[in-house]
Amino acid sequence: MQEPEDAGGAAGGGSGGGGSGGGGRVGVRGGGERAPACAQDRAAPAPPLSGSIVVRLLAFDFVSLEVPEDLTAKVCPAGDLGCTNSLVVGVRPQADGMLEFDLPVGFDGYFELESPSTVTMWVFSNRPLQTSTVLPSVVMLTPETLLTIAQSGGEPEMDSTRGLVLIDVRDCDGAAAPGVSLEHEAVRGASAFYFQGTFPDRQLSATVFNDNLDPSGAERALGGFSDTEQGYATFVGKKDGTEFGRVTATVLPPALSYVFLYQGH
Repeated sequence: MQEPEDAGGAAGGGSGGGGSGGGGRVGVRGGGERAPACAQDRAAPAPPLSGSIVVRLLAFDFVSLEVPEDLTAKVCPAGDLGCTNSLVVGVRPQADGMLEFDLPVGFDGYFELESPSTVTMWVFSNRPLQTSTVLPSVVMLTPETLLTIAQSGGEPEMDSTRGLVLIDVRDCDGAAAPGVSLEHEAVRGASAFYFQGTFPDRQLSATVFNDNLDPSGAERALGGFSDTEQGYATFVGKKDGTEFGRVTATVLPPALSYVFLYQGH
């Protein structure tokens, strides 16, 4: 099997449409100026039109920092609300704990992760997968931890009809990107929260470096929204008043949406 490169890639993307987000597929804008493209994207040769890539992903429990027992994953096509037409099912962690997927070049769908102890999670991105890569790891939450985070983010009680979205902000090189403020495009004035330490802090106005949310101590810049209307939602990152990037994802509680927002997409 082809060996993946250690690169800061992106997970699968979602799609826009109805609900509470902008229309079109991930990375397609409803209007306005496009975020400046990364230099390596401008200089990169055109990807092949066909072929397959190997993508690896580590998912771990937020509290124990261990891979959840009996974790399984599905691969879902872009625009498939609720992953009802999955492309691949029953993917389980390998001996090293990593999930491994064989995907077509240019994959822009998303992943569904489930285990008996954690809330179902969908992993989206605004950057299609063009080469074999190891994705940044993702955090999974038990129902109890989800409630704690929602309460820390300003929601005293969880509304079962509304969802929690975590947004992992990355720069052009795939590194954590501090100083990025987040907006919900369809809900003016929606208040984002940002992680400082282990839990959200609504006093912050932008992402900050955080090394408490990864088993390896790797830095993240994590924010999000609670009490999000179900459907498709578009989230926009801004830095120094300029659009940093945007992504459209599905919000369908009780599942948790984990979204990678990459600069320039």
